[in-house]
Amino acid sequence: MNEKRRMLLKGMALGGFAGVGAGISQTVMAATGSASDRQLFVLVNEALSSSAFIDGVAASGKSLKTLVADTGMAFVNAFNKHLSSQKKLHILGLTDDASAVIILDLARSAGASVKWIGHHTLETHQSIHGVSSVDSTRSCTVQLAKNLQQCGQAFMLNETHRHVPSGISLQMPGNRQAGTHQWMAELGYSLAVPNGFFSEPALPLKNNSVSPDSGHFVSFSIET
Repeated sequence: MNEKRRMLLKGMALGGFAGVGAGISQTVMAATGSASDRQLFVLVNEALSSSAFIDGVAASGKSLKTLVADTGMAFVNAFNKHLSSQKKLHILGLTDDASAVIILDLARSAGASVKWIGHHTLETHQSIHGVSSVDSTRSCTVQLAKNLQQCGQAFMLNETHRHVPSGISLQMPGNRQAGTHQWMAELGYSLAVPNGFFSEPALPLKNNSVSPDSGHFVSFSIET
């Protein structure tokens, strides 16, 4: 694909997402109030404890607690204790597959509501993302798409949305540059502040975070 055609397609895609963002703004603003009065609780694997995802969540300015997630009984017991407390929690995370399966199963068993699940496969020169959203996290999909485009790395993104069967689907070629840090930071921020999509915060383009350039990870947003 030549450069002129690539830029044309990119411009069309950006314009399309701008339209989607405008179309869902009222729905999202009406649906995001529930997270604002909850304690923010972040689950990450030890390898992601200093990642850009954490930086993005912290940029929300909210008070947060972090728990290192794994598949051991110590974590399971600690997480169950939080789920069974009387506190209203907004639980965000980015973990490996095995940890995510345990977290989501425990959360659902406790009656929590899963607002977002994202499957992220990172390769050397591209990333593949499959997300499942509800009204209150729909803007997170739009923001993720915009940031993946801005990072410049080749990617595929598909969304399943509760009320829109077709969801969002996009595939873009890239410039073969790694771009993990920025979209991970923006994902953390947008999950912490779903309606923050409309204020478009200026997160740093570069940081000192240690973020993976390959692997498979699961992001999630849960409310108790």
